[in-house]
Formats: sequence, structure tokens, C-alpha cells
Amino acid sequence: MLRVIATPCAREYNVLITHIQALRFKTQMNAVKLIENAHEKRLQRIQMKCGYCAVSSSVRLCWSCNHPVHNHEYFCECGKIQPVDKNMSYFDAFGYVKPVVQMDTIDLARRMRDIQKRLHPDKFSRASPYEQKLAADAATFINQAYATLHKHIGRFSYILSLHGFNREDSPPSGSVNSEFLNEIMDLSEKLQEIVIFLEIPHISEDALSELRESLKNLIDRITRSLNSEHQILVDCLEQTKLDDAQSSLIRYRYYLRLLQQLSEHELAWKKLGIHIDIPSF
Repeated sequence: MLRVIATPCAREYNVLITHIQALRFKTQMNAVKLIENAHEKRLQRIQMKCGYCAVSSSVRLCWSCNHPVHNHEYFCECGKIQPVDKNMSYFDAFGYVKPVVQMDTIDLARRMRDIQKRLHPDKFSRASPYEQKLAADAATFINQAYATLHKHIGRFSYILSLHGFNREDSPPSGSVNSEFLNEIMDLSEKLQEIVIFLEIPHISEDALSELRESLKNLIDRITRSLNSEHQILVDCLEQTKLDDAQSSLIRYRYYLRLLQQLSEHELAWKKLGIHIDIPSF
């Protein structure tokens, strides 16, 4: 529900902000500079007068008609496209009311197509340069959002980032203990053994059979570990156990990296008649 702007100076402040942004694209830069300078001075006086006290960061005004725009909307009711809301999350971009840990990717793809239709460049072929820029910015934003959310690893990482966790942060104590690192080393060695097998020019039937079995076992081991960490991650995120979720995500990335390294050789073993697919995560 939109909050009502309490004071005239707050409303005037918001109007000036949106006008200044729009002016940069509506007219030539030389003319804009003169107008902007006048607006900026007037804006400074308003800021000093109201001390920002009544300016609501949750209220956006349409740059064209000055009417309130619903949070996270791409268009005003007047039909004009709006700047991307700086407070919009990737989940907001697709109309989710809160972060979704286990996402229906088919539903996500449907939402993506609906927004793409609304932002298609053909719809803005006769629009002003400013509106074309806004449409391009919105399209870039939703492309980034979709690329992040439709894969488990991107979505889990993003949810943690919303809580202030970054990849550069030091991992929680115990997330990569010696037992886990030994397992990763063992899996890496088995992966390298498979790569060596695949580089043999003329492989015998017995060696081919051994390769097939080793490959199947390795993929099964990595897949089981990924499925296990995936469930731990889901549980921790849904229960807001963020430190545990970060630890699990670190382990998840290790297993996923191994699977990705293995997938680089998938074409080589299929040329040998080994029809084993890499599962998608």
C-alpha cells in the first residue's frame, strides 16, 4: 500500500528529482545543463527547508505525469515506462513477494516471457530516447535477475547476499574440515584418472569397461553429495540458519565445480560409445 506524502516540500522534492533525471534525455545536453542547474539550486533549498524529514524513499513519482508509481512496477498507470526501482530485488522483478528458495522454474520462465513482451524494443521504436534507455535498462535488469534465479547455485547465493553474505567473506569455521577436503581430493584424483583414460589413443574393451564403471561411480558420488548439500541448503535457508547455509553453499560449490570439470570431457567419452549424461544442477 502506497504511503501518502505528508508535506508539499516532500512532494516537490520528489518531482524535481524525477524531472532532473528525465531532462537529461529529453533535450540536448547544452540546454539541459542550464535547466538542471536551476533545478539543482531549487532542490538544495527544498532539502535545507524540509531537512529530508518528509521525503519518503518508498514513494516513486512518474517522471511524466508526477503521479505515484506502485513499488517495483515497470510502468506508471499513464503508460510511461519508469526507471528501475533501485530497491527492487531480483525476486521483486518477477513479482514474487518474498525470496523463494525452491522455485518453479517453469513459472519463472513464464513471468520472464511476460515481462519481455512488455519491454520489447518494437514497443519503444517511436518513444523518446529517455524512454528507450529506460526500457533497455529494465531489460538488462530482468536478464540479470533471470540468469541468477533460474539456477540453484545463483539463487542460493543471491538469497544469502540479501542477508549481507558475500562470496569474499571468510567461510564459517568447520565448513571445509579435513574430512571434507580429503573427500574432494579423492574425487579430484578419480576425475584425473578418467581424463587420462580418455586420452589413450586406442583403448581396449577391458579398459573401456573399466572406464565406464569408474565414470558411472564418480558421477553417482558427486551427484549424491550435491543432492545432500542441496537439501541442507534449502532447509537452512527456509529456517534462516544463515551461517549453516553459507557453509553448505561452500561445499556445494566444490562438488558443482567437480561436476563441471567432468562435463568438459562428456563428448570424449560419448565418442567411445559410453552414453552417460551429466545431471543438471
